[in-house]
Amino acid sequence: MSHDTYKLTESFGGFSEGDILDVTARFGDWHTYTAELEPRSEPRATTPKVVITDDPAGFTEAEILDPTARIGDWHEYDLQFTPEDGSDAAADEQIAVTMPEFEAVSEPVSA
Repeated sequence: MSHDTYKLTESFGGFSEGDILDVTARFGDWHTYTAELEPRSEPRATTPKVVITDDPAGFTEAEILDPTARIGDWHEYDLQFTPEDGSDAAADEQIAVTMPEFEAVSEPVSA
């Protein structure tokens, strides 16, 4: 993630195709997230943030269907699993995606 601005090429996480997202923070190896992006066109206090993570957000299908999973495992990861229904995300929400997932729905924009 070397660019500072990205344009969405398809709808994603409550954002519309064509929305411009600016990188507002970059984090080091010690942090859970690599970078944080916010939309350029709307007040930042009213829109969710997109955070880029090294690990996939949520659970894989195999983890969900695993018959040996314990209830405690689900409680342990409760905050990581946020189903996406296509509706707008709340302003205080973070949409966590991996860089390959983000690159699939966006393209870098030159300044």
